[in-house]
Amino acid sequence: MESDVKRNVSVLAIFGFIRGICVSIFQTLFPLYLLELGYSIESLGIIATVSSMIAGFALLFIGVLMDHVGRKPIIVITAITLSACLIIVPLTESYEILLLAYILYYFSFIVSLPARGALLADSVELNVMGEATGVVSTGFLIGRTFTPYLAGVGADTLGYFYVFVGGFIIAIIGVIVVSLFIVESKNRTIVPPRSRSYLKNMIFYEKKLMWLYLFTCIDRFAWLLWVPLLNAYLKDVFDMSGGEVGGYNTIANITMSISQYRLGKLIDRIGYVKGLLISEITGFIASIIIGLSPTRAFLALGFILIGLSVTLWVPSYNAALALSSPPSDRGKVFSSINAMRTIGSIPAPWIGGEIYEEIGASSPFICSSAILIVNSILLFKLCRRTTIDGSSMCQPMGNLSRSL
Repeated sequence: MESDVKRNVSVLAIFGFIRGICVSIFQTLFPLYLLELGYSIESLGIIATVSSMIAGFALLFIGVLMDHVGRKPIIVITAITLSACLIIVPLTESYEILLLAYILYYFSFIVSLPARGALLADSVELNVMGEATGVVSTGFLIGRTFTPYLAGVGADTLGYFYVFVGGFIIAIIGVIVVSLFIVESKNRTIVPPRSRSYLKNMIFYEKKLMWLYLFTCIDRFAWLLWVPLLNAYLKDVFDMSGGEVGGYNTIANITMSISQYRLGKLIDRIGYVKGLLISEITGFIASIIIGLSPTRAFLALGFILIGLSVTLWVPSYNAALALSSPPSDRGKVFSSINAMRTIGSIPAPWIGGEIYEEIGASSPFICSSAILIVNSILLFKLCRRTTIDGSSMCQPMGNLSRSL
């Protein structure tokens, strides 16, 4: 049984590879497709904002469902919605239908994170959570390494239709993989919640993680001021083709693929709080460089730093949640904090789009960098404090037991 559960790491890595390809196709081409249809960057921000709102509130329900129906059904649903968004986009030019496609994409992207994290935490010893997350994330990153460039070139030469349809076919393979091969952990006790306590379960929060709720909400708001607009920004300001936009995204993805496993092991040694702090500072520098870059060559450095920031964030964040939640509540913990992050950042893409149009293209990046550096200072102060039981928040995970 133990070997069956541990195979989840391999299955999640394979699915991550497939998901990486599909997510990269959508992330790279959707903003460019909107611009091709004549929509503004502000309209893209509105789409991202509406999608964040819907996905954020959906996560409140997902956490309860995940603990009572299992992680696997949620992962399968996210695979199906990823497939759906890819096939919808090339079949329409309607703003409302394109909004629906982005909602499905964002739902898949956001909900898959806590579902994958909870399943992974059920499947491995927690003192190697950073390493296991690194393995799974590496599969995702390998899948998206060259996909943005290839998707951009494909859109320039073959057209958006064929690239999106190709992504849809690959996504269907992902649905089959997770449906057939993921094994639900038998160590979890699945007890249907009473209707009286459903609302309480839905808004579940972990007191020990209040610092992380605050920190990650601020972080996500800062990033979403410009991340949904990034590819459109490259096309608008630097007049890049689809292939060139994809090439810069590939720089970030290569950085993540090369560094993910090693940095995951590093987080196991230095602790998740230090990992989050380094990630935040790296993100601050990246946003400054990209927003104020005078040349395309200098822009590449910003994308390298994006890759490093994300690579440090993923194992640190997942480890923080896994080490602070019992298996019976892990789904609620993973989903509730992701819900709060998403709900707290709902207006960010819209605000980013507004100030982009009204103040200037660099304004979302400058605002983001200011927020990120303040957040880094706050986390540094928290890092010097101790938790409720007297242990340091910066304690390396290898010294913590699975009972946490």
